[in-house]
Amino acid sequence: ILKSLRFVRVVRFLKSKTRAAKSDDVQILSSVIKVLITSVGTLSIAASLLWRVEGRNGLNPNLNTLGDAFFYMLNVFTSQGAPFPVVSQEGQFVTSLAIVIGLLTIPLEVAELVSTLQRAASLD
Repeated sequence: ILKSLRFVRVVRFLKSKTRAAKSDDVQILSSVIKVLITSVGTLSIAASLLWRVEGRNGLNPNLNTLGDAFFYMLNVFTSQGAPFPVVSQEGQFVTSLAIVIGLLTIPLEVAELVSTLQRAASLD
């Protein structure tokens, strides 16, 4: 009887470990999705605002399509620098605001992802 109880105890232990592993996987996936949504969302909103302010009305001759605005914001976010200057003060404001929002939000999400990965690694 005692041997069968030990077996039950081992089975419970293994089940709890698999539950913890599944919840860690869900947390990791959730953190990755948050980072992607934050990055792509900030990029999309900033590019759309820049296009609305400078490109749509023809104010900036270098900004002909929404794709140009995405390319501009992607270069600004990745610290490559702006491929062309913005013309208006509204464009400068949108660019500055996008940089500040990106600097405030994306590192927080990445830090959460790293801490989740470290926690999952320490459990293994």
